[in-house]
Amino acid sequence: MVLIRINRKLLKASVIILLAISLSLNIYNHYHSMELTNKYESLVCLSSQFCQTSLLAFLASAQELDTTNKPIEIFDITKGEVIKKVHSTRQIQKETISYLNGISGMYVKVKAFPEKGYIVRIPITPPVQVKNHWLNDYNINSVEEVFILLPEQGNTYLLVLDNKLRPYFYNFIGNVDVLLKYLDS
Repeated sequence: MVLIRINRKLLKASVIILLAISLSLNIYNHYHSMELTNKYESLVCLSSQFCQTSLLAFLASAQELDTTNKPIEIFDITKGEVIKKVHSTRQIQKETISYLNGISGMYVKVKAFPEKGYIVRIPITPPVQVKNHWLNDYNINSVEEVFILLPEQGNTYLLVLDNKLRPYFYNFIGNVDVLLKYLDS
């Protein structure tokens, strides 16, 4: 009888130890699986950003030294290239400055750049002093270049870079059709 009791106690202890080890391994596998999933999602996000390298190059080229005779450029996001260059006029400059003065708030979408659409880069010569609290609150007092984002779906919005090249996206009040007419002519 004593042997049976010892074996049962030993059996219970063995089962409890095996269950504890199994539970520990399951928790470890779940944690490791979550880490791998996060790494995979990061790689997927990073690889999707490589598709936008031409967009980043377009934005980075905004800070060239000589901006005096810089043309307006229209960038096709889908194609990843500048599709048209236009010389600036007073009407285009005036319309662009009216968009800056008409900024009505921050553009607050998680993904700032649309998948499809156009970006119009408009250099402002000479740089304009803007009195708009949305710009001035971020120490943007002078603007020498504006990016107008025209997504295929949704409203048009602005991108303004500060002096440290940090991007700020804004909603604005204004009719973009007027600007597009100027760019077509």
